[in-house]
Amino acid sequence: MEMTSEFYGKLLVAARNITNNHQDHEDLLQECLVALYEKDKDFIQELHDNKALQFYCVRIMLNMWNSSTSSYHYKFRFQKKFMFEFFEGVPDEYCPSNKNVLTPTIQEIRNQLHNEFLDDAVDTMHEVLGELYWYDAELFKLYKFGSNNGKRWTLNSLAEKTGISRTSIFDTTHRVMKYLNKRMKEETTLLTYDI
Repeated sequence: MEMTSEFYGKLLVAARNITNNHQDHEDLLQECLVALYEKDKDFIQELHDNKALQFYCVRIMLNMWNSSTSSYHYKFRFQKKFMFEFFEGVPDEYCPSNKNVLTPTIQEIRNQLHNEFLDDAVDTMHEVLGELYWYDAELFKLYKFGSNNGKRWTLNSLAEKTGISRTSIFDTTHRVMKYLNKRMKEETTLLTYDI
């Protein structure tokens, strides 16, 4: 079964509605399509024949958007959260817990700036991790962000799964975190927006 541009357009509209026009709607849809691709082809064909495929995709996107254990959460939101917590002294307007009473327009601008900053920081983080030896970078990503299926690892569980000693995992992730901290401070400047 091939996906038509009309069907893709309908799913894109659904993703925008689920995310309330949040800029991450395309990432959500792409993660849904990855999940769909991993399903059994006969199952997908049966859904298509029964005209239930669109509903099934929307349900996947809703579950991914609302779940803190979904693959979408670990690939996108969790990395942004990590970068948000990574920086010290971030101005209050970047903090989601800030309860300032603002007009919706100003709040929307601040949210957009916040999301753009975190998107850039995540991209920069992956570039910096690309400078490292592949083993160090992959072990760090696995420990900090979990695997693609949303599974999080502790030092003990990762050591058991990989056969790498707990001490080696700790030393490697600690060394990468120090390097990342140094390089991210060189690469990233925080801008203060007086809005």
